[in-house]
Amino acid sequence: MQQNLRNRKPQVDMTQDLHRVPGSRPPLEIARVMDAEQQFSGRRPLGDRMRSALRTLSDEVNWLWCDPPTQAYAVAAPRRGGIDLELVADPTNLSAGIELLDLVCDRMPTGRLWTHGDKSSGRTAAEANGLEKERELWLMSRDLTDPITVPQPPAGFRFRLFRPGIDDISWLELNRKAFESLPDQGSWTAADLQTRLTADWYDPNGFFVADYDGQLAGFHWTKMETSGSTTTPATGEVFLIATAEEYRGSGISEPLLLAGLEYLQRQGAHQAHLFVDSSNSRAASFYAKSGFEHRDSDRCFGWKR
Repeated sequence: MQQNLRNRKPQVDMTQDLHRVPGSRPPLEIARVMDAEQQFSGRRPLGDRMRSALRTLSDEVNWLWCDPPTQAYAVAAPRRGGIDLELVADPTNLSAGIELLDLVCDRMPTGRLWTHGDKSSGRTAAEANGLEKERELWLMSRDLTDPITVPQPPAGFRFRLFRPGIDDISWLELNRKAFESLPDQGSWTAADLQTRLTADWYDPNGFFVADYDGQLAGFHWTKMETSGSTTTPATGEVFLIATAEEYRGSGISEPLLLAGLEYLQRQGAHQAHLFVDSSNSRAASFYAKSGFEHRDSDRCFGWKR
């Protein structure tokens, strides 16, 4: 059950107002605060979904802040029945993030806040405001420096690359079924898929599918993340991976995972990471057996009054 905030005592002067500005790129001062938080927490303060929304929904997505500025900012995107929110704050003034979230909760009656990392300002603000955790995603990672041997797929299966414009419908249907319990992922539309296929990070050679007699049996979509540094090695991500329900237990999952990891390794990645819902013990156990360890957590907090 979500935390009821109707009678919660405000922590801020409620004569304050929220300032907002739409746009796909954060203004310079917001970028400074985002950089400061990333250096402090070791994680990007915004997730992939919000970054994609900022790129494609600039008229609906807004940066929010309250006076005094320069200390804490939130980005809000509409969703059915409320808003999605992500928050950043100057690590030297986390109280500014707590106050901003308090004001947002009072002005916007229903919403959810995604936070990225144990040390994120969003998590600090959510817990200080008494918001209830709805979901937790584990960040798991493993080393890629040792050679990776990819087993042959089981009989009847073959690996190939995703074919944009040909595999779209089949992939969206498999994605919907595989992530039915995770609506943020399972609700992807053709437009959502196209946004990722045209993103600057998209690599057509890193999007693998498992084919069984012409049917899409699974997929492993990889992603390279460059550090922007000449001394820090690039890392790879298991961006999305799934096996169709009817092929689970067939032995295709491990070769599919390793095929993507071996590709990331050939692209220069020394480490790979992925996200898995903490409640999905089967998947977490599979990744652990494949060398992944739990490193950090993202959390979703909700409010309703």
